[in-house]
Amino acid sequence: FRPIFDSAAERHSDVVFATVDTEAEQALAHRYSVTSIPTLVVYREGIPVFGRPGALSAADLDEVIRQVRVLDMDRARAQYGEQLAASKLEGDGAG
Repeated sequence: FRPIFDSAAERHSDVVFATVDTEAEQALAHRYSVTSIPTLVVYREGIPVFGRPGALSAADLDEVIRQVRVLDMDRARAQYGEQLAASKLEGDGAG
């Protein structure tokens, strides 16, 4: 997947691409329930909007990027807020 990832980074210079060493960043890997390498997590405006374990083809990665670019962020923010509130309730034992 690394060549596909690097190629996409070159084609989409307006997008920030980053990798994480899950051995060194175990808390982060746990936070995102990383069970296999690679695992792709896509953020827009600080909100995780896509996550999936496993490699993607170049065409599929380009399609994810396209869909994230046209995402309704007002709706995404509202849904993310609801998810955070629900997880907080579950963590408080009220869920």
